[in-house]
Amino acid sequence: TALIGTNGSGKTTLLRAIAGLIRPTSGCVEAGPRGASLGFLFQEHEPWPHLSVLDNVLVPLCLVRKTSRDKGAELAKSWLELFALGQFASRRATDLSGGQKQRLALARVLCLRPAMLLLDEPTSAMDFRWALQVQRLLRRLADHGVCIIVVSHGMGCLKSIADDIVFLDGGVIVEAGSAAGLLASPQTPELREFFAAA
Repeated sequence: TALIGTNGSGKTTLLRAIAGLIRPTSGCVEAGPRGASLGFLFQEHEPWPHLSVLDNVLVPLCLVRKTSRDKGAELAKSWLELFALGQFASRRATDLSGGQKQRLALARVLCLRPAMLLLDEPTSAMDFRWALQVQRLLRRLADHGVCIIVVSHGMGCLKSIADDIVFLDGGVIVEAGSAAGLLASPQTPELREFFAAA
């Protein structure tokens, strides 16, 4: 599912409510399988600055998944290789470019193999080649049963990842439906205007 809308429309707030990081003032929020393990990629995806690139992936494996340090290092290295970061394993994470930091943040979330992913602009700092590769990876994960809710402004992301779209405006869900249906025939003037500007 893709959450779309202009800046300030409530996409990130809704994502945080789904994650349980904020409480709605009324009603309730339900998404994905109940009790599913959750991975959240924040829009501000800064790595842990005091750790190496490798340790940014290794620490969650050891703390959350209770993986041994040796097995965790092996897994962390394979995730770094997947995102073309293996050569930077011993460097400080703060030495990476914006796109590399975003790929590191994705590796850190995905290595835990959550059943549900909440992603806030997961490819915003990446060049188009990496954005396409990440979109393909996320599509494969979705095809294998991972529930993905993504905030995105990118039409490529909508077309390749999203099965459903939720359009927000002013903190209100204005339109929701299948991605194919809404992309082909938006029903509201607000969504038509949003697509025309994209």
